Amino acid sequence: MSIANTLLLNWLLALPFFGAAAAAVFPSLKILPHSSREAKALERGACHFGALVSLLGLSLSVRLLARLARGETVRADYLWTHDLYHLRFQADALTAAAALVVYGAGLLIFIHLIHGGEARYAQRAAPLLLLAQGGIVALAASADVILLVFCLGAAVFSLALLLSSDTPAHRRGLLLNGHLAWSLVLLAAMLLWRQADDTSMAQIPLLVLTKPPLSLRAIALVGLFGAAPLLAGAPGYGRWPAAAKAAPAQGALGAVLLVVAGGVILSRLLPGSLLLPTVPGVEGAARWLGLALLWGGALAAWRAHDLRGRAGWLTAAQAGYPLLAVAGAAGPGGAEAFLRTAALHLVTVPLALLALWLAVLTVLQRARTDTVMGLSGLFGKLPLAGLAFLAGGLSLAGMPPLAGFREQLLLLRATAAYHSFFLSGVILAADAVIAAVVLDSFRRVFLRGQPPSDIGRNSLALALPLVVILAALLVAGIWPGPWQAWAETTWRTALTLRPTP
Repeated sequence: MSIANTLLLNWLLALPFFGAAAAAVFPSLKILPHSSREAKALERGACHFGALVSLLGLSLSVRLLARLARGETVRADYLWTHDLYHLRFQADALTAAAALVVYGAGLLIFIHLIHGGEARYAQRAAPLLLLAQGGIVALAASADVILLVFCLGAAVFSLALLLSSDTPAHRRGLLLNGHLAWSLVLLAAMLLWRQADDTSMAQIPLLVLTKPPLSLRAIALVGLFGAAPLLAGAPGYGRWPAAAKAAPAQGALGAVLLVVAGGVILSRLLPGSLLLPTVPGVEGAARWLGLALLWGGALAAWRAHDLRGRAGWLTAAQAGYPLLAVAGAAGPGGAEAFLRTAALHLVTVPLALLALWLAVLTVLQRARTDTVMGLSGLFGKLPLAGLAFLAGGLSLAGMPPLAGFREQLLLLRATAAYHSFFLSGVILAADAVIAAVVLDSFRRVFLRGQPPSDIGRNSLALALPLVVILAALLVAGIWPGPWQAWAETTWRTALTLRPTP
């Protein structure tokens, strides 16, 4: 079975990169269309190809999950010579979860790009989206620190290029800030390598046991602050919400992929029960940084005047929750409860973000604007979009009976039990602000007044994903047992650092 499993992992890793290369050269192919309809279809051929690649990747992810459930080992070990770098990949539950989210989100957004938006942006977005998908899946399967960080760099730069769609100056700013964030994580990885004399993440426990805590402080803090912008969904820091407004379809997938990438990096580089409790300074730094991101995103969303801006800042606010969970896991006693919270967050939040962003895209496509003051009464015309926006946003705020409720309940209980009721109240107040933003947006855009007369026709390509995601949010909230069990298995696997193949 080892050969078959290696082939499965090889295809899972290589498929999006080959797809990105093919999508990049597709517009330059000299194909003479036979009709205007065929010419219009060819304009989005790269997106059709991207949807096919995402569908194949989703199928491979399901196969990977089935093999892992049977207890099989899925790894790929590339050692060409003893003088070259030893590339080590090994898939686990975290890899399967990340691949399912990445390819599933990619399929939905590629379908949207096929049916909406400008053809020029769709052609440019397809190879970059595929490259980002490949980078995140590869970093989730990386079995050594340096390889993980280089895969992270590929994902961050491709997403930064994807979102830099307005001006050259904006593009340079995104690339610069993305490079700074990636460089910090790379520096932490290099320091780990120097301390452990091996790139394998299996050496991190030995590093923790043999080195004094003070020597690890700089490494952990550098990695934490480097991963924070990724968790915030912002390779360009504050520039990301503006970029998402300029290219909302790309911003939607960027939001999901960056949350997944940040979660994977945080899981791999800061393996909770082994490293965090031994390093001074991580608990306080993660807590204050988490509160700043949570409240900063929530208040910025309240001040935004359009749905894209509100969705962008609500995405950034979600970075605060896993950082607060990391702070709790680094403190005395409560590591298990906080790690369970972080695991649920990484499973449920991408689903809620997809619901939120697809609702915004539906409003933008059919109403041709998403300004909060310029819209009203859309619920009668766009009921699915309204329900998805409400369910996705309230799930981010932890409202029952939605998928995010269990995660927020665990976080608040653990914070009150192991830290203070005051900190729990601060988190609950931020949840209330997020819920107020969502309810205010829903009331203004979907309920009050009369709808505009020029609402576009419904699209099955957008309606079907909205139905599926809305049902998933409700099912995960009403029956959280399977989701919680899967999330805990995923997180425990992430904490069990892989042995050297």
